[in-house]
Amino acid sequence: MKIAFINKKGKVGGHIGHAKVITIYDEIDKSFTNHSPQVTGGSGRSRWLSESGVSCIILNGAGADALKHLSNLGISVLDGRDNTIGDALDMFLSKKLGVFIIENSLQKESKHGECCEGENCSKK
Repeated sequence: MKIAFINKKGKVGGHIGHAKVITIYDEIDKSFTNHSPQVTGGSGRSRWLSESGVSCIILNGAGADALKHLSNLGISVLDGRDNTIGDALDMFLSKKLGVFIIENSLQKESKHGECCEGENCSKK
């Protein structure tokens, strides 16, 4: 299984479409690799994750459209808010992370500054 994290300086970051770094953990190899995908937007990045073999992504905010794209591709979306990537992985393995659902995503998405890290953010 491969688990992706939105990486914001070693902590779990937000919005997949604005992420500068996505870290993928491979459970078989027990290894982390950092990626800066050249595809843009949530749907493009969702497809990139699927093609990379990712079955779960851990982040701190997700909009309804991103959740739909990820869900349609069979990728689970978990809430790793306020954790380092290492801590979020430990929590995932202990089954202690919450799942993002569309009803919660709109509220979490609206907190600009916590969830957005891209230069092209439409909320600036």
